[in-house]
Amino acid sequence: QAFFTDTGPKANPFWQTGRDAGWLTGEITTWQSAPFLFRGADPKTGFPPDAKKGQGLGVYAFGSKLDVRKDWIPAFTSPDS
Repeated sequence: QAFFTDTGPKANPFWQTGRDAGWLTGEITTWQSAPFLFRGADPKTGFPPDAKKGQGLGVYAFGSKLDVRKDWIPAFTSPDS
């Protein structure tokens, strides 16, 4: 994404401003993800109703040994959750 480009001819000047001001040091690192599960999804669309848009929970398993699809999803989507 262009916002996070901090070097080269297309660098966002925001990052150099931060370095000059002293509140930014080091390299810029970003992580991006794509949702794959919606609790309370409309069966017709696979997405939550409009009232729930913008309300979410992110589970990021960087280096975790937890099998999210096998161990966490069944508990998250169970009737008593």
